[in-house]
Amino acid sequence: MLEADSFLNAPMACQGKNVKGIDLRKWKTASPNFIIPDKMLQESIERAKRDILSMRDSEWNLWEARE
Repeated sequence: MLEADSFLNAPMACQGKNVKGIDLRKWKTASPNFIIPDKMLQESIERAKRDILSMRDSEWNLWEARE
C-alpha cells in the first residue's frame, strides 16, 4: 500500500510481542445453523466490491502522483 493508514495497513510483525496468537473461539456462533439472508449477503458483497474498487483507485492515484 502506498498511503500510510494506521487502521487499514499498519505494519506489524508476524512474530513477536504484538501478535502472540489469536483465539477465534469468541467468534464462534451459538447456533451452527446461523443463516444470513441471501439479499443481505449479496448487498454486503456488492458493498465490499465498491469499497475495494475505491481503495484500488485511491492507491492508483497515489502511484500516479508520486512523481
